Amino acid sequence: MRTFHVVAAASCFGLLAGASHAQSWAVTGNLGLNGNTNFIGTTDAVPLVFRSNNQKVMSLFNQLTTVNTDQFDGSNLLAGWNANTIAPGATASTVFGGVTLNSTAFGNHAFDIGSTISGGVDNVAGTDDGFLFGQPYATVVGGVGNTAAGDSSSVLGGINNQATGAAATVAGGENNIAGGDWSFAAGTNAVVRTAATVGDSNGDQGTFIWSDASSASAFTSTNGNQFLVRAANGMGVGTNNPRSQLEVSAAGTFQRTHFTINETTGSFSRLAFTNSTSNKFWHFSAKCDGATPADDQLNYYYQDGNGLGRNPLQIRGDGRIAIGGPPPGTGVTLDVFGTARCTALIQTSSQRYKTGVESVGGVLDRFLRLRPVTFTWDSSHGGTKDLGLIAEEVAAVFPEAVATIDGQVEGINYSRVTALAIQAVKEQQSEVEALKAENTDLKARLERIEKLLSDRR
Repeated sequence: MRTFHVVAAASCFGLLAGASHAQSWAVTGNLGLNGNTNFIGTTDAVPLVFRSNNQKVMSLFNQLTTVNTDQFDGSNLLAGWNANTIAPGATASTVFGGVTLNSTAFGNHAFDIGSTISGGVDNVAGTDDGFLFGQPYATVVGGVGNTAAGDSSSVLGGINNQATGAAATVAGGENNIAGGDWSFAAGTNAVVRTAATVGDSNGDQGTFIWSDASSASAFTSTNGNQFLVRAANGMGVGTNNPRSQLEVSAAGTFQRTHFTINETTGSFSRLAFTNSTSNKFWHFSAKCDGATPADDQLNYYYQDGNGLGRNPLQIRGDGRIAIGGPPPGTGVTLDVFGTARCTALIQTSSQRYKTGVESVGGVLDRFLRLRPVTFTWDSSHGGTKDLGLIAEEVAAVFPEAVATIDGQVEGINYSRVTALAIQAVKEQQSEVEALKAENTDLKARLERIEKLLSDRR
């Protein structure tokens, strides 16, 4: 049987064909072995080294490390190019990959307990600060020039990426930094700020950031627990061709809308419209937790650059609407504070909708008691000069022509006043016609008298 022989000594694994003092290991396999007593390895405190072309390609060794009062007992696997290193004492670490390019070595280096580099070149897991448990269990899967320098951090690949926060992750890409604890960065030039930048112990913790390749400048977080995306050609949900910065495309239903804003307290759900060059903004807000529909509201709120705010439009759940002023009054469907203009205004008045129609009479005397006046509105109602009637005076003679709210006279229904004015004109015209007939009769009598007097002469 053809055999080769294994000797472990002085950190080497040698094949010594025909050496009588060595145990033989058949290249076609061995039978009847006991794993406790038959093995390839060392029995003293030196690594087991594998070579190819007389270059070290892999080293296996056990490492017992004490940090403070804790003892870490594990095995290290150092493989790949001979420029790779595992720091002394960094037990339970694994390193692969590495290369020498034009006589310059680009090795991978593990510095802390439990560090792992699966491949690539010029990568670092842990921190070279002499403290073996400073940033343990860091992992670089591959790529070039990547650093996983946070406790249990990971870089999956790419170029020149850094995961420096605890349990932070860079998914790949280039020049990304996951600097906050539990943060995530991907794409290119995506940066989650580090603890040193923020000035605390966690950096922008819990932040997710993804950046496209539209700009060479960094896309940087501004706070913790953010979800940030830079996508110059838009972000699509349900579509791969967004027509705006954000497009949601789906077959929406009443039960499953395209977009939902859910307020978890008793405040308003808000959608803001702002401009970064001014202090002005619009809020489109809704309140949906009222005791009755009248308490629920939908508001358009505006605030100018001086901090002065107003509600140009308010809608209540019971259908009441206010434009340009305070909330809509009780019992009023539409409150307009200001001048309303339109090309046509039609008030429903068809006979099809009416029963018990009767003519109105005897309004002239009462109508003549109305007093047209000029006045100035108070500040809450615009403060402008105007002309009209006083609602309380109208109520005294035509109560059917005024509106009351909570038992108080509030306003005038001018369409009813118009109808009464028409009737007053008709009554006045009847009086005019009667006077004209009487005048004609008197004129005829006068003519007859004058004729009789003329005949007697």
